[in-house]
Amino acid sequence: MNKFTLAAVCCVAALAVVAGNAGEAHAKRGTVGFGVGTDLRLGVPTSLGNIVVPIHISDSLAIEPEFGFVRNATEQGDNSTSDLNLRLGTGIFFKNAITKKTNIYGGGRLGIIFNSGNVTIGDNEVDTSQTSFFVGGVSGAEFFINDAFSLGGEWGIYFTSIGEEEVDGEDGGDDEEAASQSIISTTTMIYFRYYFM
Repeated sequence: MNKFTLAAVCCVAALAVVAGNAGEAHAKRGTVGFGVGTDLRLGVPTSLGNIVVPIHISDSLAIEPEFGFVRNATEQGDNSTSDLNLRLGTGIFFKNAITKKTNIYGGGRLGIIFNSGNVTIGDNEVDTSQTSFFVGGVSGAEFFINDAFSLGGEWGIYFTSIGEEEVDGEDGGDDEEAASQSIISTTTMIYFRYYFM
């Protein structure tokens, strides 16, 4: 666990203690908001921090569109590489209030990941693009510090289908059958949400 991850976990614990000493939450809370989520595996270069838009449709149903990206770039003399991952998705959850301040939920997230890259070596340049799809089952809990702010944790298991890489700028060769690639992975997320409506 790196220092940033440890700091995030400590902040979560501190907020939970403060919230535990706060007064009871009011019955009425916001139903639309925005928030940020961060993967606890922050040491992974390709982990995406997500911006989410939680929408509580009813007492038992919520949806949550999400957006995230990560960009890596290196440059050394006339050589350079860059890579951009863009993630768009949404979640749909069934939720249950176990206390006045705490909801638990379960459901799924699905979406699409766009990847584009560039490699330049001297006068030679190659651009790549790739589109992948993901779907996963998740479960989590959301603790309301007050009527507007909440702190949540989520665990999920995901299946990702990696798309075929398209290459532009590379000398053509013999056509080969594209390899099929998929990934099954788990995630642990922390979410900070603010409700304004």
